Amino acid sequence: MEFLIGGLAATSAGVLTNPLEVVKHHMEVSKKANFEHQKGFLHTGYQVAKRDGLKSLQKGLSPALGAHLVSYGMKLGTYEFLANRGLTYYESGEVCVPKSILASTCGGLMGQYFSNPFYLLKTKHAEHQHLNPRDYLSYAQIAKKIYQEHGIRGFFRGATTSLPRALIGTSQLTSFAVAKETLNKFDMFAQQPFFTTVLAAAAAGMVLSVAMTPFDLVLTKMYKQAIFSDKQKYSGYLDCMFKIYLKKGLKPFYKGMGPLYLKLGPHTVLCLVFWEELKDVYRKNTKTVDYNSKTYKPVPSNSFYENIGFLSGTHDDYFNQKMESESKLGVYWN
Repeated sequence: MEFLIGGLAATSAGVLTNPLEVVKHHMEVSKKANFEHQKGFLHTGYQVAKRDGLKSLQKGLSPALGAHLVSYGMKLGTYEFLANRGLTYYESGEVCVPKSILASTCGGLMGQYFSNPFYLLKTKHAEHQHLNPRDYLSYAQIAKKIYQEHGIRGFFRGATTSLPRALIGTSQLTSFAVAKETLNKFDMFAQQPFFTTVLAAAAAGMVLSVAMTPFDLVLTKMYKQAIFSDKQKYSGYLDCMFKIYLKKGLKPFYKGMGPLYLKLGPHTVLCLVFWEELKDVYRKNTKTVDYNSKTYKPVPSNSFYENIGFLSGTHDDYFNQKMESESKLGVYWN
């Protein structure tokens, strides 16, 4: 269920933020065919809508939702699965940053790898938008071409290239957990959980954008040559990064940070807010408890108490069975 909730939250956010991704992609890799004189994010969006209609701002939605479902389903699902068992916290109930990073990494790497086919299809389809009609390929045709030429392995071309980006992406959940925990120490935020979640998610989006911008640039360039490019300009991830640096220095690596944040920021906020709300609904309907709740408090060791909550996210009868064996963990449900 953790994986389904994570995927549903991400796809819901994806529907609302996909136009931002479309505009961002046009700014980075579509500098031809009526886009030579782009003046900024809003101007680019206006030009896209003017040329192709408002519907064009939702191009690539299908593979984007597939990618979100797989990548965030695994990322958020794995993190929540481990967090529900107290594996991302100290015994006092505070977030353990190293454990949180490890939990994010496990889910993030799996999610990024197995969602690679969707990202590849989305990138290749976006490139074909600027070809002549006779050269245009649909998603199905692109997938067929990849399979015929490279087999199943072709869908995972560039997958390992995306893993460093996934590692950087682990900063999202860890920064969210730490920001939320820090804000909850103040009564004004503790009494406004929704507002606290929004602020913590916004902070996580900023951290993610700053950390990911260089890797997003390199990944986009690698995807462009992954299948259809006859000339392999870059031999690998590090080679691509090194050549960009030699040609233009460090500046290009953060050139697209603004557009990236306009995409990652809203998606992060919406995704994490939906995630928290969906988890709350699930808990209320399945009688589960929230280990992150402010009602968890540290108590002296060897105390006996009811409804121990260290293994949160499990059913009441489970921690009734575990009450005595876990009573030394130092937390209780009040």
